[in-house]
Amino acid sequence: MVSTFHGLEVAKRGLFTQQSALYTTGHNISNANTEGYTRQRVNFEQTGPYPAASRNRAEIPGQMGTGVQAQSIERVRTQFLDDQYRGENNRSGYYSIMASSMERMEEVMNEPSENGLAKTMDRFWQSLQDLSVNPEDSGARSVVRQRGKAVAETFNYLSNTIHTMQLDVKNEVSVTTKEINSLASQINNVNKQIAELEPHGYVANDLYDERDRLIDQLSGHV
Repeated sequence: MVSTFHGLEVAKRGLFTQQSALYTTGHNISNANTEGYTRQRVNFEQTGPYPAASRNRAEIPGQMGTGVQAQSIERVRTQFLDDQYRGENNRSGYYSIMASSMERMEEVMNEPSENGLAKTMDRFWQSLQDLSVNPEDSGARSVVRQRGKAVAETFNYLSNTIHTMQLDVKNEVSVTTKEINSLASQINNVNKQIAELEPHGYVANDLYDERDRLIDQLSGHV
């Protein structure tokens, strides 16, 4: 004979389990705009039936269900998509830096333009051509000298500017290296926190979110 409280216990378990699902839903809504947050869901499972298999079990026809319980709370996230995103984020970071460097080089070379290296060289060669026609012309000699000076100044300007760009790139690499080290240190700390929680039977969903957020940032640098 089943106790009168059996039905009440089944109802109580159902209410408590649904309540935990509502708490998780509220947690999802509260973090709708949190960077890196992954939606969570509660996995339900039925509790063990009554009576349990044993020698002194109650003699009733079959087993009765005893309700439901929250089996786990997991993140709704796909590792395959994470890997795809990080691979593409890595390429995006690489080509973004390449494009930025090329734009700076275009500004330095300033081609084609009236003041660029190609135009300056053309003028110099033209002055030499004019001088070869009138080698005794002092004006032609003066033009060759001035345009040769312009070529030298242009080369000096380009050399100094490119050298400055190299120093800037080295500084950027140094800053990026510090950011990478900082992210790696933060990931290591999160891993330690996860390792402290999981042996106690907990699933550190929020810590996993934080770790994934840091790894996403790291993929854009490395």
